[in-house]
Amino acid sequence: MLSEHTLRELQGAPDAVRARLLEIPEAHQILLADTPEADALADAYLAHGIVDPVISNTELIPEEVRTKIKKWSDYIDYWAVDWDIRHDTFMQGWVTYRTRKDRTLALTSNPRTYERLGRYQVLVKVVDIFGNDTTQGYDVEVKT
Repeated sequence: MLSEHTLRELQGAPDAVRARLLEIPEAHQILLADTPEADALADAYLAHGIVDPVISNTELIPEEVRTKIKKWSDYIDYWAVDWDIRHDTFMQGWVTYRTRKDRTLALTSNPRTYERLGRYQVLVKVVDIFGNDTTQGYDVEVKT
């Protein structure tokens, strides 16, 4: 969370350091670069139920990387699913990630079949190109 003094300094800074403080669900506050790319990424995170993204200033991304970003998923480097998280320990049951040679990234996980009926907590972990690690949990009930 930014102090009131720090926020005032940022608001008075030159245009190259434009910043704004936003409120998102659950009263979390995040600092976003004031660019269309950052706005699009924040919208994508929120649309998929992932909160707390901290988005670095896209102006700091090297030009050769920035020109390759065409859609929100281009910001994601890695994501994984723990199909039954227990004791706060993330054990990836499915994962996809980009490498230097293979920049493709699956946007849909493989299907999961649970052997037993019951309640499970699924945790999705996402790491973006800025190195930010975000997780979101979901309660799943298997009835039949």
